Amino acid sequence: MRSACQLVFYYALMKPFLWLFTGAMFSGIGGSFWGAKASRTQPIRGRGPFIIVANHNSHLDTAVIFHMIGGRRLAKVRPVAAADYFCRSRLRRFLTTRLFNILPIERSALRCQVAVDQMSAALADGQSLIIFPEGTRGVPERMEPFHSGVGHLVHANPGVPVIPMYIHGSGAVMPKGTWLPIPHLVRVHVGEPEYFRGAAKDITAELADRVSLLGTACGLEPAAAS
Repeated sequence: MRSACQLVFYYALMKPFLWLFTGAMFSGIGGSFWGAKASRTQPIRGRGPFIIVANHNSHLDTAVIFHMIGGRRLAKVRPVAAADYFCRSRLRRFLTTRLFNILPIERSALRCQVAVDQMSAALADGQSLIIFPEGTRGVPERMEPFHSGVGHLVHANPGVPVIPMYIHGSGAVMPKGTWLPIPHLVRVHVGEPEYFRGAAKDITAELADRVSLLGTACGLEPAAAS
């Protein structure tokens, strides 16, 4: 039932919305498009789970990533989200869990083993995760330091590939504090899947560097994470 609701929402509302406000007309990473630009030449493949790590400037970021993955795979993709914000009411919880299939995490537990165990269990179940390690939407087109939770997750799951991603322009379409979208070009630069090993702190720093470099590689100037 949840998968059916999500597919109807994706094809009937999300794709037309992205086309209207970002110009997106691609079916997956590497598909044909106008307006929204993706650098990757091949779609994300493979049956196993993966972790997408991206910068975060807008609620639109999740929709852009969904659009690049493609509607048929969304049932196995879960954005990690703060439970105190996205589940604060029954209606909001219903919409975010049914339509976006979020994995709600208590914000106070983001650095705790409980949260890592919860995310690891989802990966073990074959589900992929979308993580925004900045923890919240920041200033448009500026990347804030990554929280260490993503490093602990990757450290605990060394066999799961991590796909870094840099999103530019979403903060102009729907910046923090507003729900009124403004048409604007959205550019996305996607890195190759990688495996990371080492201490959680070092992994967090490496991931921040990867995402920041992706922004630089497509002609952008993201602020360096510290």
